[in-house]
Amino acid sequence: MKTFKIRSMLAILLIIGMVSWESKAQDKKKSTAKTQQKRSTSDSGIDDIDRAFDIFFKKWNGKNKMAIDFTAYDVNDKPLKLSDFRGKVVILDFWYTSCHMCIEGFPAVHELAVKYEPQNVVVVTACMPEKRENFEKFVNNNKEKYPNFLWVQDRSAVKMNEGIAMKQYGLVGAPTQMIIDKNGRVIAGVLFHNDLLAALVEAGVKVDKNDIEKAEAERRVIEERRKKNKEDGV
Repeated sequence: MKTFKIRSMLAILLIIGMVSWESKAQDKKKSTAKTQQKRSTSDSGIDDIDRAFDIFFKKWNGKNKMAIDFTAYDVNDKPLKLSDFRGKVVILDFWYTSCHMCIEGFPAVHELAVKYEPQNVVVVTACMPEKRENFEKFVNNNKEKYPNFLWVQDRSAVKMNEGIAMKQYGLVGAPTQMIIDKNGRVIAGVLFHNDLLAALVEAGVKVDKNDIEKAEAERRVIEERRKKNKEDGV
């Protein structure tokens, strides 16, 4: 009888320990997720990602500011200035090679590059500062897949937070696109595909209605996913 009681007590302690361990593991997972989310904005000194994006949008959207000119380089070391594209509508797409969301968005943006090229729309995919070999390898592996992209890299700095996107444009994270009109003025900084299309319309591009409807549907899916991730602490 005494042995049975001891075993029962040990079993209860084991269960309590397992529950406690699982609870701590869940807390650690949530804490890690929050840390990763903060890390994406820590370079700009802002921990709240929503507030950081709000500051970025207020800086550019609806302000009719001139885009900040800069020089970037292609895989052959040819310099390219943003001001070279005056007279064209520019989708300035900031990205980096380990940004999975950036790469996932390339097919949709490339469709726009092809479809609206006759209306003088160009897509400049500006890689943020990172190892040059990473940029060159990615471009060489993907340039045939996305022939209408103008691939360039920001080599003005070594660290990403000291580059053109973050330091001069005040970018919070990637992917982010800046839509610049034919006169070199920023129409908007955008995150979602339907906002990108709306900015193109504002820049004078005649956008297909079907593209707008498709982008709006995609946005709803993304927002639902973000909402669920936020509720789950991811």
